[in-house]
Amino acid sequence: MHRTHSPGWFSVHSIDCARATTRTSVVLFAVLSMLAAGCSAPSATLYARGLQVAPDGEFAAADVSGGGSLSATSDTDALDLDDEEVIFAPRADLDWGRVHLIVDHFSSQADGTGTAEAEIEFDGVTIPAGDSVETELDLALTGATLVFDVLPVPNAELSLGFGAVYADLSAEITSLTLTQTASTSEAVPLPVLAARAGVELGRFRLQALARGFDVEIDDVEASYIDLDAFARYDLFGATDSHLRGGIVLGWRHVAVDARFDDGASTIDGDFEYSGPYAGVAFTF
Repeated sequence: MHRTHSPGWFSVHSIDCARATTRTSVVLFAVLSMLAAGCSAPSATLYARGLQVAPDGEFAAADVSGGGSLSATSDTDALDLDDEEVIFAPRADLDWGRVHLIVDHFSSQADGTGTAEAEIEFDGVTIPAGDSVETELDLALTGATLVFDVLPVPNAELSLGFGAVYADLSAEITSLTLTQTASTSEAVPLPVLAARAGVELGRFRLQALARGFDVEIDDVEASYIDLDAFARYDLFGATDSHLRGGIVLGWRHVAVDARFDDGASTIDGDFEYSGPYAGVAFTF
């Protein structure tokens, strides 16, 4: 199930990636410190959005060193994790002329009662294939991204940059036959590369943000793609300031493929979250 990691958005290994994450954080802090020390205050846009998503993917856990295999998986449909939920997905954009900082949060909590399609072995528990299970799957992503304008065209934007995403993935599976529970979690900060594009036509605005990485840190391999595109229509706006507010309609796609060691077992999860969102935006 686990994809072979190829050089994509971002690809580094082991301690080099940890150092890259540290350098990314230091550069972010240094740039923000210089901007904060400047004379002009940034304009800020706050987005309050309701995002409708459900996890779609596969999960496997096995003692690979002991002869177990990750080739057989249990998908989210069989585990009954595919029910859609509406989650709050806030975002804040700070703009200093041609420099832009995006801070956002994504958090999904899915649970269900279904069937393990393959044997699942981790946390000292072995759940046989075909067993009835209760599953909880949580994913939280908190990101800070800094992009810089590279297209000096009025009413249009093309920005490139970098950032960091703190990813927190946890899973808990309970065998209803054995009445035993296995749980695992992994949290790691990761660097990302980013691009943002947009166009503004009066009260109407289109914008898209893309971020991604493909990394290996110690015993964790992960790839991540995040696409966020929306249309905004301002219902009001002040002529003598940045103040304006309106509605946003958009689409978010998050794909996470993570593989990591947990004790004697290896956990492999491949999940996608896609869906529409609606909300409001205020710029001041």
